[in-house]
Amino acid sequence: MIHIPTINSFVRALHALPGAGDVDVFVNEELLEGNLAYKNVSRYIPIGPGSNRIQVFPAGDRTDPILDMQVDFPPSEAITLALIGQITDAQLLQVLLPFADIGPNEARVRLANLSPDSPELDLFLNDSRVIADVAYKEVTDYSSISPDTYSVQLRPSVNSDLIVARDNLLFRSGRGYTVYAVGLLEGEPALEILSVQDELPVVEEVNTTDIPAVSVVKPSPTVKSGIKIVFKYGK
Repeated sequence: MIHIPTINSFVRALHALPGAGDVDVFVNEELLEGNLAYKNVSRYIPIGPGSNRIQVFPAGDRTDPILDMQVDFPPSEAITLALIGQITDAQLLQVLLPFADIGPNEARVRLANLSPDSPELDLFLNDSRVIADVAYKEVTDYSSISPDTYSVQLRPSVNSDLIVARDNLLFRSGRGYTVYAVGLLEGEPALEILSVQDELPVVEEVNTTDIPAVSVVKPSPTVKSGIKIVFKYGK
């Protein structure tokens, strides 16, 4: 398996908009994901770089969009497009996944603060601070940690009082994770920790007579007969 050698980017949607209910997400008027529930992530799709129209509607109702805007995507990136903000002021945040190998004896974690009314946040693992001072809409670089099961905690940077915690989250060796702070500090849904294992689309060289079931399979324009590009999505 190798990283995709293409100018195209790959985009998926994360529903982190408090109070929106299930949504339908469209890219250039084509459905990316229907009935996307709060805190869920869609599949990846390939997309050309440059300006693309993103629309978000209440599930099953295209009369009044929650959001309708042009978004400029960079080339050759894997992008999680986070739907954030408040229901009356929905926004989009591009969260890029870096193309980097992770050693077999480490895991990596970063923090994305998607809570619109939260203070700057610190990320603690088993009561030890790993990442500090993360403002709303900020996405940190990865920090290296030992693969293990942790109690994951979010605390305000100003006083380190516990806001929310999730116990027994497993961080596997050789994997990268984004911890998202989602929800509202004051209101519903309450602020929560969402941990997502970061997966990149990859290409595989496969025998065309034995292609496994995948979400998308397309012939490669750059290789000879007998080879296909396979877009594999994380399990």
